[in-house]
Amino acid sequence: MLGTWAHNTILVDGQEQRRRSVRESFETDQPLDNLWITNAVFDAADGRYTDGYGKEAIPVVHQRTVIF
Repeated sequence: MLGTWAHNTILVDGQEQRRRSVRESFETDQPLDNLWITNAVFDAADGRYTDGYGKEAIPVVHQRTVIF
């Protein structure tokens, strides 16, 4: 299943993320400047989504950090 509903993320004003229509955002040439820590105690990583929500590209920054 495709879409925001199926990917454990949020809707903004009932709108889904727009990334599916932004093909150049599917891959990067260089690593992203995101948090990435791994050691004997924990692993942590974060990520950001900034490509807008809905047809009108509602400007939102969605950021999350995962610690395992």
